[in-house]
Amino acid sequence: MFAVLRGFVVALLVFVGAACALFWWVLETEPAVQANSAQQLEDADTVKALMQQLQLSSVRRNQTQHVSLYEAQLNSLMGLVQRARPHLGGNVSLREQRGHVAFTWQVWKGASPRYLNVHIAAKDSDGVQLDAVSVGRLPLPANTVLELLVWLADWHTQSDIASQFVSKISQVRFLPEQMVLTLQPVDALLQQLNTIRTGIAGEENEFQRQRVATYLRFLHGLPAASLSSASDLNTFLQPLFERVRRECEAADVCRSMEENQAAILALAVYAGHHRVANLIGAVQPPDQVLLPKRRPTLHGRTDLTQHFLISAALQILAQQGVSSAIGEFKELMDRANGGSGYSFVDLAADMAGISLARWLAQPTVAQDIQRHLASVESSADYFPGIEGLPEGLDKRQFQMTYGNIDSQAYRQQVAQIEQRVNRVPLFQQLRQRQSADPSE
Repeated sequence: MFAVLRGFVVALLVFVGAACALFWWVLETEPAVQANSAQQLEDADTVKALMQQLQLSSVRRNQTQHVSLYEAQLNSLMGLVQRARPHLGGNVSLREQRGHVAFTWQVWKGASPRYLNVHIAAKDSDGVQLDAVSVGRLPLPANTVLELLVWLADWHTQSDIASQFVSKISQVRFLPEQMVLTLQPVDALLQQLNTIRTGIAGEENEFQRQRVATYLRFLHGLPAASLSSASDLNTFLQPLFERVRRECEAADVCRSMEENQAAILALAVYAGHHRVANLIGAVQPPDQVLLPKRRPTLHGRTDLTQHFLISAALQILAQQGVSSAIGEFKELMDRANGGSGYSFVDLAADMAGISLARWLAQPTVAQDIQRHLASVESSADYFPGIEGLPEGLDKRQFQMTYGNIDSQAYRQQVAQIEQRVNRVPLFQQLRQRQSADPSE
């Protein structure tokens, strides 16, 4: 018995050692992608046309249709990923009859950095097919990789949505700087997509889902929910956190940090956008969407409420850095013709929401946040002033004034907004609390 166990351990060690050696062998000393995210994001306004095309595809869901994806659009999305995760980079190249995607992940920093480079190539085909895949110096069977990726997506969503999507693509054609997908009717696919809950998984987060559902029902029962005119966000947030505070004080054991986060998630679903619920799970009552009669405002604007709450929710649900990149990307998209233009006011709302979410993730100040938000008299206690911040900038105006998002002028403007956010009374109080107790 001991000999069998020893043999198993030796075999396991050999396997792990071989896997580590193979992984190190495929790493390279030079990145395959050296794209600059600021340059890639210069074309973020082109993604607005892609969003509009996808919306039109939804309207034409019962028809065969052609969807065009442009190189500039795809590289802008790659820039978004790099902005959120600086150690990752990607680049798309579309040519006649052929497309190529390269990814780079900086695995090891220091004097001798190492990169994991992935190359994927495809050519004109009926259906979806890959022509070549390589990881570093290691070639892989292309369509086996495709099947594995589809299987992983199905497994993650606990559905066959990825398989169905791939089956709906009847043709792929490559043109210079453009890829055209021919889609069969996608009505059944979209119906299934609406039923999938890709939100918080696992027993540990079932508590959070239940608490979000509870606070969502509480919000819908507030007097402000049925008002015919819009009210300030504080008419919802203050009583919500008063409820959180009272429940925590009455409980033998209160998970204060989780309760605070659940309350903000509920507010994001209720007053931000109801589709935030799709990221969380089944929090709405069956066959009903709970919404206020009029969305509450910040500085008299409903759009700032959405920016503030949705950014906070994304920061809670995602890892650090993602929500700020998404907010920045959305503003760059708005520089397109017909868009609202780049708005540093909206960016301030995004940054304030992210800051709130980051404080909510610190258990040492969870009760302080509860008490503060339960007693606030104005949204100015947790939301910055917006006076004098530029907005409505089209692409030409933005480039003339700021160049790109890596320029000193842009960074200075963002730094000024950060100062406004940091001066918000709630965040000042929390910093003072931590300064007073270095152990926190």
